[in-house]
Amino acid sequence: RNLRGQNLVTRKIGDLAGGRDLVTIHRADLIDVLVRAISAECLRTGTRVTGVGCGDHGRAEIVTDGDTARYDLVVAADGVHSVVRQQIWPGEGTVVHTGVSAWRWIVDGPPPDFVGQVWGIRGEFGILPLAGNRTYAFAGAQRGESLAHFADWPEPVSQLVANADPARIIENELLEIRTPKLLTRGKVALIGDAAHAMRPHLGLGAALAIEDAVTLAAYADDLAGYTKARRHRVRTVQWISRQMSTVVMPDNRSLAAVRDVVVRLTPDILALSVFGVINRWRPKPIERH
Repeated sequence: RNLRGQNLVTRKIGDLAGGRDLVTIHRADLIDVLVRAISAECLRTGTRVTGVGCGDHGRAEIVTDGDTARYDLVVAADGVHSVVRQQIWPGEGTVVHTGVSAWRWIVDGPPPDFVGQVWGIRGEFGILPLAGNRTYAFAGAQRGESLAHFADWPEPVSQLVANADPARIIENELLEIRTPKLLTRGKVALIGDAAHAMRPHLGLGAALAIEDAVTLAAYADDLAGYTKARRHRVRTVQWISRQMSTVVMPDNRSLAAVRDVVVRLTPDILALSVFGVINRWRPKPIERH
């Protein structure tokens, strides 16, 4: 919707994402599911990585607070501020400050009648249902704005802002990184935000990390092929997501009015096809000899 409450796109988010229903899950619940799916000996918590060696001679080395160990492959999935990237890719993967502030919080109680996104001026707001009779809310605004920017937005946005518990709000700046030219060095590989952190407007950050993992597994015997298979796609999605900022949070009322007209006049089939190109990724088959 826009700030006047007009529907801009009426398709379900699942349709835009490839024809499946949308499922939202709290991060803590997701982590619990993943932890229970692996053996206890495969997980070490509370361990800080202090050093990494790229393993030019067959194995990679990890130095932690407690010991040093060598592995056939080290997969660095340690986020936008990746310790591994900073050590093995010095001078690459520069963190870029977007100036966009983001807020995320959970409100106890069922979601309001409207579930989806509101695209406004210098900001966007999202509302999603969450298991356990809860509502997930998120907001993003351009440089210089605070959460008060949304206080007079139409319902249910203003009410969700008013009901937000400051102690439960996560606030941070959206960050990007300049994707390194090579995603592997020796026996170390980058995946997810450590490799290509981007703005969240397409909702593909975590999905790209999963794509990375699937592709890396396929190229386990040819790590150079991993970069070739991934770099173009992730840089393309990064660029599109960056351009989406001007769509979802234009600088002024005039640009927002143009945005509203263009989006409302775009046929659903065209919108679905555009998002389909982005979202309907399939791994390339790998020939093994």
